[in-house]
Amino acid sequence: MSVNAFASTTIRLPLKTAEAIIHQCEREFLLPRQVIARNFGEPIGEPVILKIPDQDRWYLPGYKDFPALQKREAVSRPWGEQKKVYLSVLSQIAKAMPGKFAEYAPSLHGTKRVYFGRSRAEVEHTGKGNEAAKIPETDWWASVNKEGYKKQKTLADLMGLLGFSADYTALISWAPCHKFPVLPGIQFKSD
Repeated sequence: MSVNAFASTTIRLPLKTAEAIIHQCEREFLLPRQVIARNFGEPIGEPVILKIPDQDRWYLPGYKDFPALQKREAVSRPWGEQKKVYLSVLSQIAKAMPGKFAEYAPSLHGTKRVYFGRSRAEVEHTGKGNEAAKIPETDWWASVNKEGYKKQKTLADLMGLLGFSADYTALISWAPCHKFPVLPGIQFKSD
């Protein structure tokens, strides 16, 4: 079955089963297809599966019916938490794919601002107020004082260059901004 055919497949599940899949997606920042594939011992299909720090501490309440499950809303992260999640995701990528990260990260920049560098000065000297933070457990630095949607765009651009699927890239790149995943291409209907 092609990816497009799978994406438009209707699967009938009891509410409790659908709720369990969504809660697993929320705790692990995975797509429903990835949760299902993993539970059947199939490969998830990404170069790296990324963990969102402290995600297991967040838990949405139970859903009373399918319309409630459909109307899940994004919950924004505070500024300091955005920075922590952003740096954590970058760290995991840089450690798992050091050569590719070194090849592609420097190509991401604004008109003047450098987003990644090997030193604080390399990043901060490129823009007034450009604040750099060390990417944990690496020798890389990242620009961190940009707005959430700019962090999202930077992660999406980087993950796209590194070969992540478009739907997983969308899911993970929004993690610094949202406490719970925004799940693309999924609809819940009650019979």
